[in-house]
Amino acid sequence: MAGIYMQERGVAVRVFGIDKIALVALGLVGVNLATKTGFPDLLAQGISHKQQYWNPSLIGILFGVVDVAVFKLIIHPEPLNSLTPFMQPFPYSVLLYTAGAVETEVIHRLLPIPILMWSIGGLIVKDSTSQKVFWVLAIVSSIIEPYYQLITNSIGLLIFSFINGFIFNFIQVVYFRWYGFLASLFVRLGHYLIWHILFGVITEYAS
Repeated sequence: MAGIYMQERGVAVRVFGIDKIALVALGLVGVNLATKTGFPDLLAQGISHKQQYWNPSLIGILFGVVDVAVFKLIIHPEPLNSLTPFMQPFPYSVLLYTAGAVETEVIHRLLPIPILMWSIGGLIVKDSTSQKVFWVLAIVSSIIEPYYQLITNSIGLLIFSFINGFIFNFIQVVYFRWYGFLASLFVRLGHYLIWHILFGVITEYAS
């Protein structure tokens, strides 16, 4: 996300620009193809709110609590005197990270997985709903984000960040397959609520 400087608050504020909005709009392609490749439709008809919203949110919150604990106990045990690069001023952080969660899900799941299921599954194995194709894509797609967000402070943290990120993304793609896109999104929203928003609020008003 692009950055501008907010003089009166003294913090760099990231902006969700028109390019990000256009990318999210492309997610409609994934919505259309998802129903053709074995995924529930966007509103996941017949799936309970517990499966679609509450359980995914709780999973995301748990991952967020673990990440905050690791950050405060191992990576940065000293008191924080200002917002970190993964935080933004409240309440702007709510809008930014909600939009950012949608963008990330479009990039990592809603667009690539149904498109590849449709193309590889439909054109090569002649089955656009193939479970084998899905599980291969689930594993590959779950590696990408944690690879680019590795914590390299130490070998222990590097291993933790990769395994933790892989499991998080893998859970998301499974929820996407079983309960639809919104279930996957709410896993990430639960995580962002703790890691980006509430952790940011505590840091902002305690510093």
